[in-house]
Amino acid sequence: MNRKPEPLGSEFKDIVDGVSGEMVWLELQEGKNRMATKPWQDRLGATAACVLRGVIATADCTPRPESFEAGKLYLGDSWFGSVKSVANVAMLGHHACMLVKTAHSRSPKKFLDETMKDFPGGTWITLEGRAQKEGIDLVCVGYKYNKKTVLTFVFTKGAGSTAPGESYEARFPDKYGNVCVRHVSRPALMAYYFKYSNCVDLHNQARQFDLKLEKKWVTHSGYFRLYTTILGMTVTDAWKIYKNVDKHPISICQYADMLADDMMRCAEEISEDELSLPQDVTTDSEAQISSLSSVDTRRCGRHTKVILKSQIRCVWCSRVNLTHRKTTLKCKECGSGFCRDESGRMCWSHHLALGGCPMAPKRGTLKRNAGDDEGEEDDDD
Repeated sequence: MNRKPEPLGSEFKDIVDGVSGEMVWLELQEGKNRMATKPWQDRLGATAACVLRGVIATADCTPRPESFEAGKLYLGDSWFGSVKSVANVAMLGHHACMLVKTAHSRSPKKFLDETMKDFPGGTWITLEGRAQKEGIDLVCVGYKYNKKTVLTFVFTKGAGSTAPGESYEARFPDKYGNVCVRHVSRPALMAYYFKYSNCVDLHNQARQFDLKLEKKWVTHSGYFRLYTTILGMTVTDAWKIYKNVDKHPISICQYADMLADDMMRCAEEISEDELSLPQDVTTDSEAQISSLSSVDTRRCGRHTKVILKSQIRCVWCSRVNLTHRKTTLKCKECGSGFCRDESGRMCWSHHLALGGCPMAPKRGTLKRNAGDDEGEEDDDD
């Protein structure tokens, strides 16, 4: 599923710039004992301390919204959201708007849930109060976008307006299966929140679902896995910046191909004396095969495609993607089958760019059938 492609593995807490979409702060969660030694952890607790560290680290690295006289606006989901977190961000001179769910201490969440349980969708209640411990004026909004769910937001005064803003477009099927659209009213700040608060999810989707380096560089080394993840984040950041500057529609895989091509071009310009590779580093072409490759085929060896009447197995899908898939395209020189580029899988272009066939996985590696993938066929005709 694109929305949540991976379960929880190594846990990171991060901040993403809402305008550019690039990741500006990252913190690896190192376990209970090590995290207990982090700044403000003993005084504020894990959640508020993490928020405070992120705000301090990113205070000067992102532009300030023009509408704010001072500080920046930080949006947080329910893991970060609490009265304590919002108040401490305000004490640093910034604004915050966070969704409060489990950490609802000192907030009127229970009152709003009880009061609004019979309210229709598109209604909200605005409450003003003061965090006595921190001495900060805060605003709380209970917003109901459908008949059942009440969302509670806590934010600083001046973070945004609670007047009606851009409406939420709800889509649902009628009894005949036709898609119906209904516009649901919501406060202006909540519209702003939902517009930019999903930037972290979009960043993760591009890295895990589209680029998916961890699926290609499989390893039992935890250090290498973390390196792969951080490299994927860096590539995703560069891709998002490139899109903002160039305004040209390009996928992250195409951009990764461009980066790989630039790296190979730079490597070719370095003389063998400058490389000074260690003796135990292998340079065998098959050992260096990777599914992250350039589609530029001008410097590759000779490979001629042949279209067969019968189907053969795609060696790239089988050995890299671990999927049984049939194809009618065969490389005349290598004698192996590859999916056509028109199918969207780019197996033939990877073969041309790398000039060889990937190594077979170790015996016993499980593979899935192409027919098990939703929306895909067994062949590429």
